[in-house]
Amino acid sequence: MQTGRKPPEHLANVLYLEWFSQRNGRVVIEGPDWKLNLSAPEWTPTPEDEEQRARDAALGLTGFMQRLTDAVDQARHEGPEEIGDWDEFDYEKMMKECDARTDKYSELLDKYGHGEEAEKIIAREMGWTWLEESLDAQDKNEPPSNDGDAEDGTGMDPEEPPPDPATEGIDWVRNHHNHIVHPLADRCYQSGLRLIRLETDNKNAVLQDFIFSVHMISAKLAGALNSLWRDRDFFDPALTVARLKRVVQRVHESQRAFQPVKEGLMLPPEELAFWEQELAGIREEILRLMDKYRGRKAD
Repeated sequence: MQTGRKPPEHLANVLYLEWFSQRNGRVVIEGPDWKLNLSAPEWTPTPEDEEQRARDAALGLTGFMQRLTDAVDQARHEGPEEIGDWDEFDYEKMMKECDARTDKYSELLDKYGHGEEAEKIIAREMGWTWLEESLDAQDKNEPPSNDGDAEDGTGMDPEEPPPDPATEGIDWVRNHHNHIVHPLADRCYQSGLRLIRLETDNKNAVLQDFIFSVHMISAKLAGALNSLWRDRDFFDPALTVARLKRVVQRVHESQRAFQPVKEGLMLPPEELAFWEQELAGIREEILRLMDKYRGRKAD
């Protein structure tokens, strides 16, 4: 696409199998690359059979979505009325609720895909009545209602102030792209580049799981810390601590994923030594930041 050429594409038949189970929820096997041998049908469903199949499928989907909805309801958290009164545990519960909502939305998006009708179904299932009404208004060529203040769509002040020079190297640094990032997030990102530059076995699932887990640490650290320099006027230490707790879980997952890599000597000896120390060092720095922010109070 960058060279102006059309990406390669082709039409193909797709095998699509879908079912619902109590243990695994919704399961889908889908792909165009199967080698299929089609025989003459041994049995053809009657119209009544087809109606029953459609009812069973709808019932399976309804039951599965109800389980996701129940998970959202169980994770719902009502903290103190004033956000400033929230502690790290309130934020943790809020994030668990967000996780449950994300799981439900992801399943709906995977099931119904994109498109106008799909958006309406997803909005209805998620309980987003405002979005469903807006989509209906668009279909009728009516201007959607806007009860909130007008925004430029970015959610950011177009005249954003520069970072505080006194906190350079503490809350922010400029990376090689001249973007403002947190020092620890930049450290983890740079360490991850080491894995990308290595000639690794792309078919080694164990090694690829470890590489993926390291990239997830980098992404989660960026989400938790990269905006600290911008949020200094409404910084909430408890929220940052709650976010960092989740990053620590990712570090633990990476350390577990690293063990079979180390035992199988899947990286050069110097890389194995580096990553054993680096994961421990990143974890130690996260814990240090958590202690630091637990000692601070939001303004």
